[in-house]
Amino acid sequence: MEVLDEERTKLAVIQQQYRDLISYYNEKIKSITKDYKNDPFMQATLLEQCTNKLQLLERTINTPFFGRIDFLHDEDKKETICYIGKVGVLDYNGNPITVDWRAPIASLYYDSNIGYAKYLAPDGLMTGYLNLKRQFDIEDGNLKSFQDVNTVANDELLKPYLSTSADNRLKNIVATIQSEQNAIIRKSIYTNNIIQGTAGSGKTNSSITSYFLFDL
Repeated sequence: MEVLDEERTKLAVIQQQYRDLISYYNEKIKSITKDYKNDPFMQATLLEQCTNKLQLLERTINTPFFGRIDFLHDEDKKETICYIGKVGVLDYNGNPITVDWRAPIASLYYDSNIGYAKYLAPDGLMTGYLNLKRQFDIEDGNLKSFQDVNTVANDELLKPYLSTSADNRLKNIVATIQSEQNAIIRKSIYTNNIIQGTAGSGKTNSSITSYFLFDL
């Protein structure tokens, strides 16, 4: 219960950070409308950027993350704690509040078990020790439960998603991607790929989520 309370507190903190950013972008939209009234092109461009960020925050504030990883880097011996969500959000100083599931480090969540792990980043191969992989069940802005796991989307963790409607199930695809699907999703869109599998093996989910990876 103590760990659950800590994670609930963390969720509340992140949601408050989202609210602060929502207020910030609302104020920024007002100032842009005023400051750039004589420059319609710049005004439209800035308004679009801020509106998109505002809508993203409002859309994800109730469920800002679905997973967490704790990774100890070999290079600097520092542990990075990432709360992984459908989108990544930065604070005012450019520090991540939540990490986008498409980020290179997030591949640890889908591909690696607890223990020695590695991922490919823009700066090269990163190695270290994956200390924690945690999945969350958040509903209507409230953290109901969590589970520490080795393999993402095992049968027990899939049950809540499979029992929901088809529309909601599609929205939760990124929370239940398995290692084999992740490999397919992250392949280049400029190569031909053949996905083969039995009915219900996740072929469609892999294809749909690949679209989100490159087109969002």
